[in-house]
Amino acid sequence: MSTDAPTRRGGRRSPQGIGFFDFFAKALAIVAEYDTIHIMLTISLASPVPIHDQLVVGLRGLIASGKLAEGDELPPVRQLAADLGINLNTVARAYRELTDAGLLASARGRGTIVIATVERASGPKAEERKRIEASIAAALGDAKLAGLSRDTVESTVQRQIERLWKHA
Repeated sequence: MSTDAPTRRGGRRSPQGIGFFDFFAKALAIVAEYDTIHIMLTISLASPVPIHDQLVVGLRGLIASGKLAEGDELPPVRQLAADLGINLNTVARAYRELTDAGLLASARGRGTIVIATVERASGPKAEERKRIEASIAAALGDAKLAGLSRDTVESTVQRQIERLWKHA
């Protein structure tokens, strides 16, 4: 059969011999395979936080909470960038940062997968602890400046602790 032969619906067949509607259905199935991560990630273009940092924090959060487990496949860089409406270099940089931290593994043409739920130690434990304490102190300072009460902040922190360590 010629690839230019009309289909029953009057359309043309693709070079692989698949009708347009069949091709479109397969494309939707491929997109649906990665659909879960799009719903879970939120990027705010109005935020003062750089998009790259929002993406890294979002992916780290999904891994820490167990929503992304070892072996889970992440969407291709181009697809995630298009779905979030951001530059593909931003997504590639975020994936690279998480790969360097030991959370993801990427192979050209094979995709990116979660390989660990705990970061590889990048320095002495004392330095890592200081970095985490500084991050927590900054977040608490932001909460106080935003006018949140101590009780509100404590309940928020407790809720996050329960969410992150529920499987531990």
